[in-house]
Amino acid sequence: MAGGVEGDLTCSGTWQYYSSPRQVAAGPISSDVMKCALKPLERADYNVSFTREEWARLREAFPTGVCDYSKPGVSQRPPKARWMTFADGPGGRPLGPPPTSKSVD
Repeated sequence: MAGGVEGDLTCSGTWQYYSSPRQVAAGPISSDVMKCALKPLERADYNVSFTREEWARLREAFPTGVCDYSKPGVSQRPPKARWMTFADGPGGRPLGPPPTSKSVD
């Protein structure tokens, strides 16, 4: 047991993956949404039977709505280019010749 973790800790071992709360809430794996667009709470969006009290608590917890991951994030813009590359150097500028080694006598 290392640091409280049990199991095969080798590189070829089996590792348990735990999803993030955002992914459980139907968020993207990419995590590129910094501030989500909101939508009102709708009972039909959940595969759960809420009691009146539970629904009231949920509405109290999220008075302005919940994340709508079907929409882009607030002020989110598409990438400037697809398949960006650093072939021409950072910012599109050449890096110059690579360093060379010199013998010291």
